[in-house]
Amino acid sequence: MSEEEERQLIRERMAHWTQQGIFGESVYDAMATDPCLPNNLCIPQVSEASGLNENTLKMRRARNMEPPFVRLTRKFVVYPKADFFQWLKRRYVPTRKDKRARDEYTQRA
Repeated sequence: MSEEEERQLIRERMAHWTQQGIFGESVYDAMATDPCLPNNLCIPQVSEASGLNENTLKMRRARNMEPPFVRLTRKFVVYPKADFFQWLKRRYVPTRKDKRARDEYTQRA
């Protein structure tokens, strides 16, 4: 799978869950258990989901900072899917707009 295809998979799955009416922190719970995503995410997927560029992720690994990662070899790193999305969930800051979107979706359903 190419780097762009890996990034596209994250975008598609995020869109899938929001189209299902899942918003806010719940999106990260859904992504953490999404059967269409691999159990271990590669750096481009983590970059796409978090908005952090690959150099920032590299710096965070060098400083032993989160998100949690697994170093399989000296140069090959993966991020466990469940741990990564729970890390994002812990950093989620809800806004009024999120509540309004959830309420509007509930009223339409």
